[in-house]
Amino acid sequence: MACFSSDDGFESNLRLAAVLKEFGTTGCFFVNPASVANRDDAWVAEFCRVRLQARPSRFLDQRQLEGLVRDGHEIGNHTTTHVVCSETPVNRLAREIESAREWLERRFGPVLHFAWPYGQVDHCSRAAKRLIFEAGHVSASSVVRGAHLLSDSPEAPKDVVLCRDQIWAADPIKHTLYFSARNALSPGGVPVGFPTYTQEPSSQLSHWSAVPWPEYSEPASRHRDRFARPPAGGSVRSFALDRRAERPE
Repeated sequence: MACFSSDDGFESNLRLAAVLKEFGTTGCFFVNPASVANRDDAWVAEFCRVRLQARPSRFLDQRQLEGLVRDGHEIGNHTTTHVVCSETPVNRLAREIESAREWLERRFGPVLHFAWPYGQVDHCSRAAKRLIFEAGHVSASSVVRGAHLLSDSPEAPKDVVLCRDQIWAADPIKHTLYFSARNALSPGGVPVGFPTYTQEPSSQLSHWSAVPWPEYSEPASRHRDRFARPPAGGSVRSFALDRRAERPE
């Protein structure tokens, strides 16, 4: 069985939805309520630059998300303002998670799934994982490459943390098929309930801004260098796995 999902709620997700519909399947779209609700061009540009390290892009609006739900897709929680879960103070993170779920459910129905922003193991702490499931989600997704095998236990695990293979439109189809097939056919697989995520964060994450959004405590220009340079003693780690690290021959 394969499941499809997409993070951040870019308007280009409508093309993905059309492809999924062509093949008779649906997906889960993880969105930030802040980017759904705010249509101001300047705000969107700054949100993309600071929170997503991306060029200004259009986001799905409420009407478009309602259309996805009518077509059978699910809407998932990605925090209100795309924060780093392992760096955000617990009280504020609880509001980010809970208020996003409440906002989304009032408009689009049940929100059962969560994907933490940036997606690496170190971006979600033990405390954050607890908050995610206490808020009522049944799964939490990373962007750590892998596949899952069914548990041998007769009882399904209560809190499921998922690995996800990323598919980039810019990648050769051969590359995508290689990793998807390798993970799906691997006899080792990754057990459902992947235990690694219980560890506390250990990497340097100073290049990810954890300031409240959209209220800045200092001018936005002061944050630019944080994203332009790698953390001391390390290299910049993309919030997506480096897809060039391993290539099929």
